[in-house]
Amino acid sequence: MAQRLRQYMACILVLETGIVGVFCSLDLVLFYVFWEVMLIRCIPDRDLGGERRIYAAVKFILYTMAGSLLMLVAILYCFYHAGSTFDWVRIHRTWPPGRANHPERGVLAVLAFLLAFAIKCRFSLPTWLPDAHVKPRPQAP
Repeated sequence: MAQRLRQYMACILVLETGIVGVFCSLDLVLFYVFWEVMLIRCIPDRDLGGERRIYAAVKFILYTMAGSLLMLVAILYCFYHAGSTFDWVRIHRTWPPGRANHPERGVLAVLAFLLAFAIKCRFSLPTWLPDAHVKPRPQAP
């Protein structure tokens, strides 16, 4: 443990930077970048995964990429329908666009963000988690 203390502390610092950035960002692009930085800690270790570590890594990448793309689509949807801005305050003032005419646009954006958060936070699709975090058993001599 003492040999890897620097790497551990660096990972903690990156995670803390991501968390503070997510809660302090007033811009959707910065929010997206810091959200992705927070997920760096989720990359499986090279010792994890057992015999099926390649399969587990591919599953991890596919689920993470699906959540990232869905969140990016939701952000671009907000950008397009809120007057070409990524600013949270301006989006909040003008959202949902066409309040009386198209209230489903706001619901659609919220559902897209919720689904992206669910995928990224591993609440909805946790099938990759057991595969990626299995520690191989030591071989008996």
